[in-house]
Amino acid sequence: MEEQFILNVNDGATFIDKQVKGWRSRKGSFFGIGPDAERLARYDGATHRQCEAPGCKNIIPNNGGWLWCYDCRSAQKIIDYNELPDEPWNADEPCYSFALDEYYWDEDEIADDADEHGGLSALMLQKCEPVFATELDPMDIYHSDLPDDGDAPNEIKEAFEELNAKIRTCKTPLSWTPRRVKAIIELEDENGNLQSNKTS
Repeated sequence: MEEQFILNVNDGATFIDKQVKGWRSRKGSFFGIGPDAERLARYDGATHRQCEAPGCKNIIPNNGGWLWCYDCRSAQKIIDYNELPDEPWNADEPCYSFALDEYYWDEDEIADDADEHGGLSALMLQKCEPVFATELDPMDIYHSDLPDDGDAPNEIKEAFEELNAKIRTCKTPLSWTPRRVKAIIELEDENGNLQSNKTS
């Protein structure tokens, strides 16, 4: 049998299938008839939906964002934070407010926000860890520019090795990231009273 030759602009390249059955959203997206098809089609076609947190009946916009309403997310955030282990904060490192999405570098900044937001505990402070530069491999960087079995030139490899040696010995972090550890802090307020976010 001779192989057909059909251009994409020819009528034979496609057809309208009037026999297809399945869930289609209000927007026209087709989801078939699989086990999740109806749920996915309803989700895609809805403008609002019910919060998916257990027991919650709040209605939230269906904008491709959160599955839970603000109240349920806030409550879960507190639960998650309270389950973290705790360690004293080292003032040589920043700490992070889980509640405000803010990094702090000194006690005065922490004290100001604690006063403004209801105390140290309200900030939900976490310890941070440094993020250091990682070594670079020329093959990772130039792989799309090299032939299939190609290799980076020796001059490039040597230059990368020199750079990697400096990266290995660099003690300055690129940035900081929160650890899953509560930062316990004690501060003296303007009256000389000691404040702490330690709960037990």
